Amino acid sequence: MLNYFGKNYGYKALTDRVGNFSQLAGARRYAFSCGRSKGVEAVDIRTGTGLNYTILPDRALDIAFAEFKGIPLGFMSPAGVVAAQYYDPTDNEWLRSFSGGLMTTCGLSNVGAASELNGIKYGQHGRISNLPVENTIVEEGFDGREYVISVKGQVRQVKPFFENMVLHRTIQSYAGKNMIMIRDVVENRGASRQPFMLLYHFNFGFPLVNEHSGIFIPNRNKTCTHQKKEFDLTGFDRFKNPEEGFEEQTFFFETIPDQNGDAHFLLANDRDSPELAIKVKYSYNPLNRLVVWKYLNEKNYVLCVEPANCHVKGIAYEYGNGTLQYLEPSEKKEINIEIEVLEGKEEINRTVNMLKLA
Repeated sequence: MLNYFGKNYGYKALTDRVGNFSQLAGARRYAFSCGRSKGVEAVDIRTGTGLNYTILPDRALDIAFAEFKGIPLGFMSPAGVVAAQYYDPTDNEWLRSFSGGLMTTCGLSNVGAASELNGIKYGQHGRISNLPVENTIVEEGFDGREYVISVKGQVRQVKPFFENMVLHRTIQSYAGKNMIMIRDVVENRGASRQPFMLLYHFNFGFPLVNEHSGIFIPNRNKTCTHQKKEFDLTGFDRFKNPEEGFEEQTFFFETIPDQNGDAHFLLANDRDSPELAIKVKYSYNPLNRLVVWKYLNEKNYVLCVEPANCHVKGIAYEYGNGTLQYLEPSEKKEINIEIEVLEGKEEINRTVNMLKLA
């Protein structure tokens, strides 16, 4: 059954009422036409519940704009959508093409600070989010139970004689549901072992992030550091109004999986009387770390929550710390992520209580 406007309908009952299912939900492909976004291919997804989001095949199928019933969910950086040809891999110039959006992928060989290892220079957060997808497939249709809308393709991070890494990505939603499901498979197609660093940069902004917001991370080990300064862990889930000169705060968590091998976080627009929230469930293996980055500055008011298999200090740090992960030749790692939009105090509080018991 598909839920529309508070009622359940079978697929035939819906198609009896519309001549084209795109009236209710579906995918729309197009390209931006001006500025630094000119030529960037995009796919808009509508689930029919008020959840709409934009996937960028020219940017590793990352998710740019996202909204629920007209309310923006993510943070868009001042750069906006930027075509991959403007990517600069040196130092922190990655930021010049950082769109933000609901999700930006970081990796596959470096995450966090620009770094150098064995004579090779790695730019901030790696290359993957600035690489286009090959063989993009957009599909939608009834599978016998659900009306499925999906976008999939492969991203190749290749340097001949050095590396041949492939990200296989599928993003899927169901008509009538407030969910986005991401299935990634990272594969080493090369002949030698390769460093493997991966981080999912979830970016949230106003109005979901405001002075009353609350973030809930169940099953966490209470440790956090940021360079040479420690922040009060008890305040990581508290927010304030935009503040000129706000000093960025970075918290590192070693999350603990639930009985199904998943980790979770939930962000609500109000910690006491929530009306809108996003819950994210993701594979603990290999994403056994979580980064929370707060930058509540004027003009750049953002919270980033980042499941990862590493810290954000760069490949040289991971190597020196003995925590750098690798993919052997022909080895694959699968990651599953489920993003769900929740509305209403009762549903959100019930979900928070369930997570407390996980």
